[in-house]
Amino acid sequence: MRATQRPLSLVVLAWGSQNPENVVLLIQLLELTDFYVRYHTINLLKLLGENQPKMLQASILESRVGVSRLVDLLDDQRELVRNGAHRCTGIYVDKAEPK
Repeated sequence: MRATQRPLSLVVLAWGSQNPENVVLLIQLLELTDFYVRYHTINLLKLLGENQPKMLQASILESRVGVSRLVDLLDDQRELVRNGAHRCTGIYVDKAEPK
C-alpha cells in the first residue's frame, strides 16, 4: 500500500462522519433487496456504529424509516444479512446508551 492510500475503513468513517445525511443514504440503500447491496451496506453501518455510535444513532433516528429498515432486515431470508443486521442493531443499542 502506498503512503497516500488509506484503508477503506478510514475512508468510510471519514465519509460517514462528514455529514449525517450520508448515513441516511446508506439506510435508504437497505430498501433494495439485492443480497450484496444489503450485506455490504449493513457492514458499513456496523463499521460506523463501532466508531461513531452517537452519530449513527442520531442519523438513524433522523431518517423517517431508519429504525424500521433495520428491523426489517432481521426478517431477511439470508442468514448473513440477518446476522449483520443483528450485530448492527446490537452496536446501535449498546454503544449509544450512556453508561
